[in-house]
Amino acid sequence: MLERGKDDEARRKKNRRWISAVIVSALLCSCFGGVTRVVESESGGCKDIVFVFARGSGAKLGEKDATAFRDEMMKVGRGLKTKFYELGSETHGGAQYPAASISDVKGLTTAVGALVSAGQGYEFGKSVDSGVAELKSYINETLAVCPLTQFVLGGYSQGAMVISEALPSLPSKAILYAATMGDPKLYLPEGENGDACRGVGLSDYRAYVPDCKVDEGILGGMKPYQTAEMVSKLGAWCNEEDVMCGARWNFLQPIQGHIQYVEQKRYVDVANKVAEKIKKAFPGHGVVASEKVSTEDVAILLDTTGSMEELINSYKEEALRLAKKVYGRGGRVALFVYRDLSDPFETQELCGFSCGYEELQQKLNSVTIGDGGDTDESALSGMLHVMNKLSWQKGANKSIVLLTDAGYHISDIDGVTLGDVVKRSLEIDPVNIYTITPENIMPLYTEVVNLTGGKSFSSVDEMEDSTEYILSRPVAKLKMASYEGAVGEKFVFDASGSTAEAGINHYEWDLDGDGEFEISSGESRVVKIYDAPMERQIQVKVVDNNSRMSTMSALVRVGRMEDWPEITNVTTEINGNVAKIKYQTNAARVLISMNGAVVGYTTGNEVIINEISEALTVSLVPYSSEGLRGETKTVVIEGAVGRGETEMVSKVMAKYDGARIGVPDCGIAKKATK
Repeated sequence: MLERGKDDEARRKKNRRWISAVIVSALLCSCFGGVTRVVESESGGCKDIVFVFARGSGAKLGEKDATAFRDEMMKVGRGLKTKFYELGSETHGGAQYPAASISDVKGLTTAVGALVSAGQGYEFGKSVDSGVAELKSYINETLAVCPLTQFVLGGYSQGAMVISEALPSLPSKAILYAATMGDPKLYLPEGENGDACRGVGLSDYRAYVPDCKVDEGILGGMKPYQTAEMVSKLGAWCNEEDVMCGARWNFLQPIQGHIQYVEQKRYVDVANKVAEKIKKAFPGHGVVASEKVSTEDVAILLDTTGSMEELINSYKEEALRLAKKVYGRGGRVALFVYRDLSDPFETQELCGFSCGYEELQQKLNSVTIGDGGDTDESALSGMLHVMNKLSWQKGANKSIVLLTDAGYHISDIDGVTLGDVVKRSLEIDPVNIYTITPENIMPLYTEVVNLTGGKSFSSVDEMEDSTEYILSRPVAKLKMASYEGAVGEKFVFDASGSTAEAGINHYEWDLDGDGEFEISSGESRVVKIYDAPMERQIQVKVVDNNSRMSTMSALVRVGRMEDWPEITNVTTEINGNVAKIKYQTNAARVLISMNGAVVGYTTGNEVIINEISEALTVSLVPYSSEGLRGETKTVVIEGAVGRGETEMVSKVMAKYDGARIGVPDCGIAKKATK
């Protein structure tokens, strides 16, 4: 502590000297008409860390992503002098980030006609440029006064573009960490050749990108995405089905993946990364990391048959205790009741994941018992119904907690089998099933809990232990949500991102998808070469030092590759300030963007653009009927005003030709980079 005190005093003295020098400089400059803005002296002195966030398209200051980033950063920054700044709050260097309202999200749902306007593309590009200029000026102004201040940067959507485009020109020594969420300019080279689909050659900055086919964002890739100076200082997050950063396009819920970074706790992920950086950069300072890298989705499934009369009240109390603790950690709880389909009684949802604690308590108190008369109940059908009914949160620990006093029909009244339940559990990555039953009933559920990574508890003396176990179990993670490759190729399965409050003891692996963990005491990373075609769910089981465990599953396809959509024979005809782009394609949809602004999609093979007054970069992105993205075609149109007669332009850049055209600065195309 003594040494840390000396270091802190030295830091303060140095910053005071810099403040004094800059204030004098500012006064001298003002005599000659110059202006030097003393950023930090106006806000209470120099900070150890400044957290900076750039919002997405059309967002106002202080909306949910900015707030989530700020709140998580302030947690890990406790004990240090910190400040939060959102780009666009002030003007710096003559720039103030507007986060242009030309939405890069609405375009995913908007079918465009044959004619679109080039004007919206120009505004988007200028907005990004303003954000880059403001960020650079703000950091340089701060460092001029407080040269020891460190910066943590975060950006979402358009704001992520601002961060990734600005990073190469920022002083890397002052950047503690930078995080991008849903960056339309994300670039992952391992996605280009399919290596990522086998878990091979993953980029250092790939923090959370479970879709193995992501190679670049919808607006093309920023190359390189990470400079040598930023190694280990940059992290990229791209949710499943976030088409903006290059993941698969879900036509039914086209924007869901892109707007769920707060709900899926990605800023909690960032906080844990930043906490590690702070511990190294500021030794001796207490860092408060977020409670968990992931949160909980817990579905309570309560047996309400007549035989439950003696247990129902204690089960209600335990369900409420579990729910209260889950809500306290920011998790979600659902409540279902079941009996026997032969009564007849269908499984009922009393509370979905949108329920709060008070509503769930009210629903639980209103539960009554009835029916019954035979031994087994429709537990299998109930569990499958719960899994199919709920919208589970990707990346969360998922649980079904079954409270019953009876066994289950081996083949339920509606035909549901244990195999159906296990298969669905693994498909949802997975849902771990826990049972609370009288001790004599516990053996009946051994197979259910073993095959789904759960555990059985006695209703007599272990009921309260179940809550502690479920909420303290490890968080199991795999780098990818799915894998695919050819027979004879090397697959790498990596669970090193898993965490455990009690520390991880070992990993178990089921690599052939048969439900048996052939590697019983393994490492976090394993290599497998398959000698025959296969399409199954593989699993990793993470076991902590208290023998608690959790599992994660992923679909592995060996020997079957999806067909990629493509665009061919692109031609561009320009007449005055109107351009007509024609092409051939086997794609179900072609998404169109201009100068970085996503304007919508078409199902045809022609796009007409009017109002061309400046250089324009048009990207055509093909998607299959299953949402798989093919090779982007980029057409560059020079300023067309004054051209006169029709002119043919064929500046079409294929993604794998080795040349790329980036998003223009203020409408002027950047040079291609390798």
